[in-house]
Amino acid sequence: MIPIELNDTIKARIWLDDDVPNWSFDAEGETTPNYRVDTPKRKFSTRRRSAAVELLRTDEGRVSYGALGATFYAKDNEWLSIYVHRSFASSFMAEMLRNFARERGEKTSRYEEKVVLVDTLAKGLDTVYVALNRDGVEGVSDTLERIDLAHLFGSGTLRFPYGAYGRTTSSKEIFEQLTGIVLKLLVLNRKTLTPRILKNLLKRELFPAPSKEAAQPEDADLATLEVEE
Repeated sequence: MIPIELNDTIKARIWLDDDVPNWSFDAEGETTPNYRVDTPKRKFSTRRRSAAVELLRTDEGRVSYGALGATFYAKDNEWLSIYVHRSFASSFMAEMLRNFARERGEKTSRYEEKVVLVDTLAKGLDTVYVALNRDGVEGVSDTLERIDLAHLFGSGTLRFPYGAYGRTTSSKEIFEQLTGIVLKLLVLNRKTLTPRILKNLLKRELFPAPSKEAAQPEDADLATLEVEE
């Protein structure tokens, strides 16, 4: 685990490959888009790559929290398949079942999140559940739609089976930010990663510069992070 502190209001923890925590959960379903890869080839030296990020922001007068992990399995075919796991407890069906149970005076616990994450950056600020709720799934899916994933990854399977959200502090926005960070961590060359470079990567994802703005000095560090071929 690599702790990152951008300032007094933004903290993160990063895990790579075998160190990624098991934030898996019971999934109600998956979104499964597929992309044809024009030039199928394996882009990475290892078939399996994983990355996870936990992020806490207490800036702008509010607390925002989220955690997200993904795994990419390279394959020698012509397709990139993507799976974003959805928590059953956060589904519309579970919400309906909870409402029916309340009307009948029954307990709703069977339709709620089961696992509470204790060791988190949001400890003392919010209750954190191991799952991807609706905001999380929407944040991940919307970000994936804006990126040329087939070009970035090549052929294989990209899966988002890990996640955690705060009862009151998570939002679609923070999961959009987490998705951008996780995608970059998955494809970057592990040999060049340092805490300083990871810190600058987070800065670029959390505070994107306008397209016409000149490159910042720290971009020199990120320029060395070529996608592993």
